[in-house]
Amino acid sequence: MTKKRFWRLAIVLVLGAGIGIGILYGRIIAEKVPDAEEIKESMRLLSQAEYEGYQEPSGLPGVEGKVHVFQDDGLTYYVNTGGHIVRIDDKEGINARYPEQKQPAFDREQAVKAAEKLFDDVFEEAEAILGHRKKTEAMDFNGADYLVTIVLMRDDRESGNKASISYAADGRLISGMFIWETYADRSKEITAERARELALEYFYDHYGEITYVSGYRVLDVTVGQASYLVWNGKGYYDVSVTATYSRKEWDGSNLVDPGSIRIKAEDGEFIWHASTLR
Repeated sequence: MTKKRFWRLAIVLVLGAGIGIGILYGRIIAEKVPDAEEIKESMRLLSQAEYEGYQEPSGLPGVEGKVHVFQDDGLTYYVNTGGHIVRIDDKEGINARYPEQKQPAFDREQAVKAAEKLFDDVFEEAEAILGHRKKTEAMDFNGADYLVTIVLMRDDRESGNKASISYAADGRLISGMFIWETYADRSKEITAERARELALEYFYDHYGEITYVSGYRVLDVTVGQASYLVWNGKGYYDVSVTATYSRKEWDGSNLVDPGSIRIKAEDGEFIWHASTLR
């Protein structure tokens, strides 16, 4: 496996509202920073691992600033100052070699099972509060890896606990990256349905009650899915809002504008409206 391919595999994206490597992984403010021994004792995954020190792995996707680094016989674990695993890599790193063809002993279904087991081990603390309901999506083998993305659910919506996990054709873990929910108290947040209602209200607040706006007349507005996301420690809903417009000069033809309205989940505050007409 080439160095270029390894890093392509390492930089994997996580589902849900466009979350990617640019997001700051595992940023959790803790009242007390745990030491290495406390971290190891609190995680079964690290029971056989040796502590390698408090390091700053330069340029490693998913790792921000200094982290505690542990290693066992096959894997390297990166733990943030909140005491949470934010990344796990094959210990061999760029020197690892993986088969480029499917293997009979390990398929997509087994990759999903392995990823969900690892997810449960990493997010044991979160699952004790939220339960074990997850949304899982997996890509078939692409000549390099099986990529599995998992989101821990909070009732009927996504929580901020997410993972992107990559397995080689022979079942070896290549890399796993983990996002921890940073917005803890969500008991007073609005629901997804309320966010959809507010999105429609905000739309008409901006464009007026079915009236002309810069020559465009609103004919129809459709409110779609409300996707929940966490950004910088706050929860938001991105609500898809598709509007159809007409204009005299178009001789009866219409314009369809698929837009999105962002709303703060904490209090329903309008943030912005993404539209091709703005």
